[in-house]
Amino acid sequence: MRKHLIASMAAGLFLFGSSAFAHHPFSADYDVNKPAQVEGRVTKVDLGNPHSFLTIEGRDGKGNKEHFKVELGSRHALEGKGWKKKSVRVGDEVTVDGWYSRHDSDRVNAQFVRVHHDGHQYDAASSYFAAAGN
Repeated sequence: MRKHLIASMAAGLFLFGSSAFAHHPFSADYDVNKPAQVEGRVTKVDLGNPHSFLTIEGRDGKGNKEHFKVELGSRHALEGKGWKKKSVRVGDEVTVDGWYSRHDSDRVNAQFVRVHHDGHQYDAASSYFAAAGN
């Protein structure tokens, strides 16, 4: 019995520890000196923790089709900014303003997401502002 308890505790610490290490500060992944504006069609919405993501089919700087992975704040932070479950849906045309990744040209940390069909602009609860203390 004791062996099972110790093994369960070790597994829990491993899982908790790995998720804590997976959450990086803004500056580790994104460059404030690389502003991004991506326009396109939403192909996936994943509202979760510690971050939410949109996948957007758009065009890169050379006009080539690209699938951008757009990082948003956590589900809780987005709800605090007025997001609802269906604020942004698959198929919506959107414009995302934010910052490009330091490492991948198809990753963006969003500051705002504007939905074209109704013109609503959502604050994306970017980790940039959490790191800056805003």
